[in-house]
Amino acid sequence: MKKMFKYSLISVAAASLFVGCGGGSSSNSSDTNEPTTYSVGGNAVDGYIANATVCFDMNTNLACDATEPSTLSDENGSYTLVISQAQKDAAESDASILVTGGLDIDTNAALVGVLEAPFDGSSAETHVSPLTTVAMSMIKEGTATSTADAYEKVANAFGLTPEEVKEDPVALAAESNNTKVLEATMTLYRSVVALSETTGAEPKEVFSYLGKGLSSVTADENASLGDVLATAIAAADGAPEKLKEAAAIVPVIAGGVEKALTEHTSIKDAALVADAMVDAVKEEVHIAFENNEAIDDTFVTNLENNVEDVATIDPREVAIENLLTTYDIEATKEQIEALASLFTSSSAITLSSIVALDAHENPSIASIVVALQEALTIEEIKRYLADAGVVVDEATAREIASKVPDFTSSMTLETLATKLYATNIPDLMTLALKINPPAGVAALDDITKAKNLFESVRTQVNQAQSFVDSEAQDIDAALTDVSSDVEFTSLVLGHLSDMITQGMDSGASSLTDTVADGNRTITLTQTTSTTDVTWSYSIEDSDGSGSWSGTLIFPNIDPENFDPSSFTTLRVTLDGTLPVTYYGETLPAGKTNTQSVSLHAELTKTSEGAHFKLDENLTNNGNSVAITDANVAIGYTVDSETKEPNIDYVKVENLYVNGTVQNYALDGKIDVSYTQNSRWATNGFEKEFIYSGFGAQLQCDGDVTNSIDPTAITLNYEGKTYTIGEWVNSDDVYYRSDLNKTMVWFGFNDITVELGDGSSVEDPTLYSGIESCVNPQIYIHNTWTDHDNEMYNSGYLPSQINFSGKLSNTQTGAYLSADINATWSDVATANLDDDNYEPSIDVRAVGKLSMPESPVMTIDTHYTNSATTRNIDLTYVNGDVSITATTSMSVMDESAIVNVESTTGVKAVIFVDSDGNVDYSRSKVTDAAGNLIGNIEDRSGAPVVTYADGTFESLF
Repeated sequence: MKKMFKYSLISVAAASLFVGCGGGSSSNSSDTNEPTTYSVGGNAVDGYIANATVCFDMNTNLACDATEPSTLSDENGSYTLVISQAQKDAAESDASILVTGGLDIDTNAALVGVLEAPFDGSSAETHVSPLTTVAMSMIKEGTATSTADAYEKVANAFGLTPEEVKEDPVALAAESNNTKVLEATMTLYRSVVALSETTGAEPKEVFSYLGKGLSSVTADENASLGDVLATAIAAADGAPEKLKEAAAIVPVIAGGVEKALTEHTSIKDAALVADAMVDAVKEEVHIAFENNEAIDDTFVTNLENNVEDVATIDPREVAIENLLTTYDIEATKEQIEALASLFTSSSAITLSSIVALDAHENPSIASIVVALQEALTIEEIKRYLADAGVVVDEATAREIASKVPDFTSSMTLETLATKLYATNIPDLMTLALKINPPAGVAALDDITKAKNLFESVRTQVNQAQSFVDSEAQDIDAALTDVSSDVEFTSLVLGHLSDMITQGMDSGASSLTDTVADGNRTITLTQTTSTTDVTWSYSIEDSDGSGSWSGTLIFPNIDPENFDPSSFTTLRVTLDGTLPVTYYGETLPAGKTNTQSVSLHAELTKTSEGAHFKLDENLTNNGNSVAITDANVAIGYTVDSETKEPNIDYVKVENLYVNGTVQNYALDGKIDVSYTQNSRWATNGFEKEFIYSGFGAQLQCDGDVTNSIDPTAITLNYEGKTYTIGEWVNSDDVYYRSDLNKTMVWFGFNDITVELGDGSSVEDPTLYSGIESCVNPQIYIHNTWTDHDNEMYNSGYLPSQINFSGKLSNTQTGAYLSADINATWSDVATANLDDDNYEPSIDVRAVGKLSMPESPVMTIDTHYTNSATTRNIDLTYVNGDVSITATTSMSVMDESAIVNVESTTGVKAVIFVDSDGNVDYSRSKVTDAAGNLIGNIEDRSGAPVVTYADGTFESLF
């Protein structure tokens, strides 16, 4: 007895194919006649596939990515895809036209897997079908040398011509009664789907194995299409044994397709019956595999006999079940039969035709009609948006139907966009911006630009921070070594200077001293002439581990008649070697304990004091540091008794430093101009201030915590009232229940008497604000005295500073440079003792950071300050990213407005109130025209940008 099989929609999906109905030429061309765009058109086979996504798979990942050109097929399976020259140039050599998703308009079956067709680089008509998919597989597998070769081999295997392989099989069957190509197409795709779903192999894998096997198969007049495909699978290198075994069912599928096309004049009916037949085959194979039965000749013979019964199935019922399964709608056999009886043919069964039925007259199918009404709305939404140039998937369309229940295809884009934007759902807000941004809201492209800008800047800043931190560690280690060397050199030179002074004062021509606990000896020997004085020095370690020497020359000095108080110019030159470390210290491996020093100093008397000039070079262990053209003006008066100079001012006028320390080179110069402030002109160099204070403990009987305010306590001492320091607050009052006493700690600052010697300040009668304290006792618990020096420098203050410097990594080429120019224009009359004084300052600073394999990062800042406003103009440039920020701040209330612009057209305005807090209600990011890109908001204390598409990200 033959077995009747239950049919399902899964196999109907195998009917999904694409064919083309027309192509086109490029829309424009350049002067060289090379097209700048390609318009590729085509259709489907085995039943045209509607609402499928068609794209140019540039990266050959068998998916339609957002960055790839794509479109939707229309309700007849037709598509037109526009590919730019740039996209063509950027694509892989075997990039294809790809079809994914969609429904077969004959069977309502969803496309299983993907279909491909070779892109020949032109606007030629390109149909996408199972046959072209096999040809594409041959190209990718390397079994075909070219597109033409692939089409030739597919044609040979199926007994077709290469042109027929590329044709629209449905059109051939309808227009010229050529069903041969349609039969091959239907058989191929249904075989791929059946093998995939019974063996677990993906459809793309089955196509791949066919691409390998078919290249060596030539059609035999006596062999059926099924035999050809089965032979190809068996011959495919690397095909799994389970797939090869299952390939034995392909001839059964081929026979079923042939029978369906023979017995049904309607292609739609034939496709429906063929799908039901494939379902029956798959069910039998699943059972066989589950029971470990072999797919042998006996199994195939029984399968052929059983499948014959499927040919009697009513195509109308298959069409209805396929349609319901597509939209996941449950229905009984009786409901399906009831629906089928309402239509005269399967061709009349469509989503729209079922929705049009009067559910009141057919209560048994009412639930189906309602469910399909929602499905129809989803299809309408997808088509509506596709016409607007936006492709959405079914899940998004379903969400739109839910959130915009009054949607109709006659709704304007503006109305739909407004409704979508009002949902506050990021995905739908983004969609609204794609189709028609609401008034005052930026386009999605501008929002994307802003996101990219913030992400780029964050990445650059983080990269720079990481790089600088890493370099800083190495620089710190390098400079620590050299700074200790310079420091030690200064100590040795100071010791030599003291010895020379001693020798010149005493008239001695030879001096010896020991240092480092007597383990290092310094010897000085003087040779004198009428024109100069030369001191030779030698330094020896007692254990013989080190020996250094050199000379100090004082030119044009008569040592017999030299008067330090009456010289005009005093010069000294030093050349020699000095130790690097103290005696007994261990040097790192590879370093020597010797440094070379070359120094020339010149001191010239002036009317106000002296002018000092220094040129010095220090080298050791591969390091070299030079200080050149260092000029310092010193104002002083000589004490009549001690004959020592009393400094009135010091002005460092300019200084140039360059050198190399390990892997780093430094090159920097500073120039300073001074102006004398009239208010500080008579204050001398510096003035000493003494600050005193004490802390005390107040003890009261009983719990009086709520009645004592520690901040209100004052001290009346020696005719002056002192208030408590700000470091005391109400938290310093507490009650000790075990003592039944309240304790208060407080302190007073700026008391200029010694408090530790007397007990009078511990007398409660000297304090106010403790009236509620019962039996008050006060104890001093600490006192302090601080000394501070206020620098006056005789009123000489920098009125202009110019600095230029560069620190480079000699190995990587990375560098950090800065140029700073600062002017203080009202320095002469500034009242620096007035806390409300605002200086008139103009500062321009340009910093550059160059990192390996990165664009130079530049920050250009211009700062001005006046009595009323502070202005900051900042420009940040890194490669293609350029941002300018302008800030205007009121000196009176500290409020500020920050305006930010970028070369991408993104703008921001940030309002800061008088307390330094961002006014989020007014701060926002816009495009060049002022349309909203996003609001700046506070989220858990962190500033974020909430974009107009509903997403947000941190500013930092």
